Formats: sequence, structure tokens, C-alpha cells
Amino acid sequence: MQKILITLTLLSLLLAGCAHKIEIQQGNVVTQAQLDQLRPGLDRRQVRTLLGSPLLVDPFHPDRWDYYYSNSRSTDLKQRYRVTIFFSGDQLTRVENEGKFPTEEYQKPLED
Repeated sequence: MQKILITLTLLSLLLAGCAHKIEIQQGNVVTQAQLDQLRPGLDRRQVRTLLGSPLLVDPFHPDRWDYYYSNSRSTDLKQRYRVTIFFSGDQLTRVENEGKFPTEEYQKPLED
């Protein structure tokens, strides 16, 4: 009887842990309005003020900053976008982006 009770307790704990999927937001939230303000000639300080600190600054490519955002629940990726900023010296020269950018900074929780 005791083995059955322990087995049922462990099984219920395992099933309860599988029922809730945690939303995971990682990276920098960059809005379309912020992207619209980027233009060639801005210096690094102005870009950092506008977008915040980049998620990745590659020591082998110091003239490239990467901003990345992903939102997922468990292993299911719901939203992803990235912005790559290129500099020549201290001046912004080029912007590459991929994905659909939010219109506002607040990210609503994902729908099930």
C-alpha cells in the first residue's frame, strides 16, 4: 500500500510539472519606432542611447553590434527578430534587420 501511495504521489508531481509551460523572453526589445530613428551618421553613443546595449558585441568584429529578441513557450518559438548595426569607425553605416518588430515596447504574454 505504501509503495502505491508513493508511486501515485510521484506521478502526480511529474504530471503537475508538465502542465505549466513557462514563457521565456530573451534579448533586446527593439520597436519599429526605434528602428525608424536609425540613420547613417549616428555615432555609437547615439545608437546605444536609442536601442540600449547590444546583446552581442563580437570582439573579432568590433564594428558590428547585434540585437536579438526571442519569445518562446517551452520549446515552441513564438516570436523572433534581430537587428545588426554596422559601424565604420564611430559612425553608423548600415542596418540589417529580420523579423516582425513590435509597435510598442511592452510585450504582451503569448496566447496558448
